[in-house]
Amino acid sequence: DTPAGLRGGMDGAIVSWEAGGKRRETSTHTPTALVKDLIAKYADAKGEVPGLAVRRPTLEDTYLALVGHRVEELS
Repeated sequence: DTPAGLRGGMDGAIVSWEAGGKRRETSTHTPTALVKDLIAKYADAKGEVPGLAVRRPTLEDTYLALVGHRVEELS
């Protein structure tokens, strides 16, 4: 398949943030809902989630998903 075709099979987004001094990351088909949960759980007095980033999966992310790499889930 083409790179675009492979990436197309990985819908959603990758959301990352900092919690307890560690970088967390998860893949989700509902990034807005996840960000809302993170705001409720980790937001500081200014309403910011430390280190929050939302991005589309890269070709590398797709490859790692295909070979069995699992991203850390929100706890």
